[in-house]
Amino acid sequence: MSENIRSTNLRFNLEKDTQKRAWQYLQNMDKQQFKSYSNVIAVALVEYFEEERGPKLFFAPGPRGTRLPGEEKRLAVALLIDESGSMGWGDRMTHARKTAIVLYDFCKSLGIPITIYGHSTDAGGVALYSYAEFDSVDNEDCYRLMDMCDRNGNRDGAALRFVAEHLCTRPELQKLLILISDGQPADYGYSGTEAEADLRGIKKEYEKRDVILFAAAIGDDKENIRRIYKDGFLDITK
Repeated sequence: MSENIRSTNLRFNLEKDTQKRAWQYLQNMDKQQFKSYSNVIAVALVEYFEEERGPKLFFAPGPRGTRLPGEEKRLAVALLIDESGSMGWGDRMTHARKTAIVLYDFCKSLGIPITIYGHSTDAGGVALYSYAEFDSVDNEDCYRLMDMCDRNGNRDGAALRFVAEHLCTRPELQKLLILISDGQPADYGYSGTEAEADLRGIKKEYEKRDVILFAAAIGDDKENIRRIYKDGFLDITK
């Protein structure tokens, strides 16, 4: 073997979504263009480290100057706000609304796709309120965020699953789902240990689909939220 040639072995775990997709790309690549696996991997690595992680790591001049280069196609964010009646106590809803506005502005300024939903219940069951969508139709999302308010009960499981599925439609490799809540699920026929088991199951299910879930506690019920979400728990109580 020539001293100018180096070799290495690559293994792909097809149970991991990212590695499975990489393997599929290799199997379906244009062999007339890339000729070999080593060529396509070399091109991908150079483009990744030099174009995204190299000189462009800091803010670049021009129209992309307000973005973190390389991140806009790598991360999508979903925020789900608890709009149950207890969120009206003190300043809980005010702080949740402020958090949504700050996160929305942050993501928009960096070109990171974001969607924001509120959830509660009504006579028909779960009620979902869309405040910001990945592909805004009118660019008025920032004003709709002010409409968040405390309402009725909360069936977190159905709301979480809906928003998680919405997030999974995105092509970005990293998907972040944040839930802001002041307590356990509380609705007719949905509470206690069964509701908690449902939420833990949803968290585990979507982790397998590369969705990172964090539950941010606001209020006095944070220990119960910690018990449900474990390593996905965040305490944002003042």
